[in-house]
Amino acid sequence: MKHICRFLPVVSFVIFALPLSCSNHTVSKQKPARFVSPPPQAAPAAGQVPSPQPPPQAATPEAISAPSLGMPPLAIIKSGDNPLWFELGPEKAGTQGPFLINNPDEASLIPFEPWPLARFITGMVIQEDRLIMGMNREGFLIAMPWKDGGIALYRITDAAYWGNYTIGSLFLFEGNPAALLYRNVFFVDPLADPPAPRFFTPDKGNIRPVGIGIPAFEAFHPSAGWDIEALRQGQDGYWYYRGTQRPSMESPHNSVYFRTSDLSLPGEAVSVSAFRNSALPISPDKAPPLLNRVLDKAFGLSGRNRTPVAAVISPQFPYTRYFAAAAALSSEGERLIELSGYYLNTGGGNARALVILPDGRGMSGETQGDTSGLQAFTLPALPEGFVYTRVGSSGNTVIAAWEEQQDLNVGAAGLMILRSPFP
Repeated sequence: MKHICRFLPVVSFVIFALPLSCSNHTVSKQKPARFVSPPPQAAPAAGQVPSPQPPPQAATPEAISAPSLGMPPLAIIKSGDNPLWFELGPEKAGTQGPFLINNPDEASLIPFEPWPLARFITGMVIQEDRLIMGMNREGFLIAMPWKDGGIALYRITDAAYWGNYTIGSLFLFEGNPAALLYRNVFFVDPLADPPAPRFFTPDKGNIRPVGIGIPAFEAFHPSAGWDIEALRQGQDGYWYYRGTQRPSMESPHNSVYFRTSDLSLPGEAVSVSAFRNSALPISPDKAPPLLNRVLDKAFGLSGRNRTPVAAVISPQFPYTRYFAAAAALSSEGERLIELSGYYLNTGGGNARALVILPDGRGMSGETQGDTSGLQAFTLPALPEGFVYTRVGSSGNTVIAAWEEQQDLNVGAAGLMILRSPFP
């Protein structure tokens, strides 16, 4: 088994099946992690259930900016020194995940599928103090701080619609999380039309994602066969995207490349080389000082003949930023390895950063005023064939996505939740 770097832009060239009234779940007697079910949620009255295909209208600015999401959480989780493991898993007895398991070895035996067709965490973004995760073929998972040091986990999904598409990008648009859906035709011919709408956001009080329109893409209407297959922010701050038109699956496709300084504005055409160059990682010396130091130490753990590239999220980054040392990028004959991490500027000259390798080894760092320090940090070990793919933070909790991988295929997938290494 080898770790696959399908997320790297440079390569492009639930709860446990128990009633919700169950009691606290204790994992360990020593600083245990606890799983706390929320009170049962009343069924919505007639006419209050959103349609399976949300209308393409913008969500309000308060989409998820209020203290809660306007609905009971799926679960309240209190992290501890011992990990809590969750699998995204298929539906069980009419209940949708994530489901609590003892460890990834006990995850459901899910057949391997090509990654565009599989259920897994495709990416993360941090909005203020909450972590938003894109769940391929499903929707959003959102973790936000709760009272007494816990976190609330929300599930906002529409599998009937999202199950036809692949998440192409997860980013912040006008301060709110947004996901791009598209038809991936590399492994199979799609049965569905291009997604309309193609962009979605979590909306306060809605159990399903809400479709939104983004002005930069109005010229590429789905009714004309257009998919937006890639969207990313380059080093220069511009947003780069690729549109592909397929009037029919038998017709030759037409690809165009654009960029815009603001997603609320129309784009301008760019060359294929400019689009590809927009995917080049950033030098760590352009990162905030603490993150630069953590990246340097984490890259040193990658080993010989491996080119480390780190995908880092932060409330300051509207899109995942990729970092790699210049010397590493100029190397030939080396294997790419993707690290993941997050950076938090907590104000008053204080900051925190954490970066991990796919096997869970990594570095954390913290700055408090004039004092700064680094320390090794290791996530719980995974079984053979499993890797960590993303890591983020909400409140005093670290949340890492894990997968069972086999080349370009994904089997079981889920989350690991652990107390943060920072006080």
